[in-house]
Amino acid sequence: MGTGKPAMARADVIRRRNFRSALLHMLERQYKIMGSRRVLKLLADDVCDLICEHHLTEDRVGAGELMWAAAPGGKSAIGTR
Repeated sequence: MGTGKPAMARADVIRRRNFRSALLHMLERQYKIMGSRRVLKLLADDVCDLICEHHLTEDRVGAGELMWAAAPGGKSAIGTR
């Protein structure tokens, strides 16, 4: 069955696949002129912090706040539920 990687190594790779790593990868590919990998990591960290600060999740909705859930299948038309 060998893929050459032990199960723990595969699990570690899956854990590292997250929004921050995808953002860092995109910044490295498309915005390389911005600076070194360290600068891009700092930028990715700042973007992730902003998202965590401003993105509402169900457990962070306060009293009197609304969170709209997106309808599967695209936009709804006027006059439909």
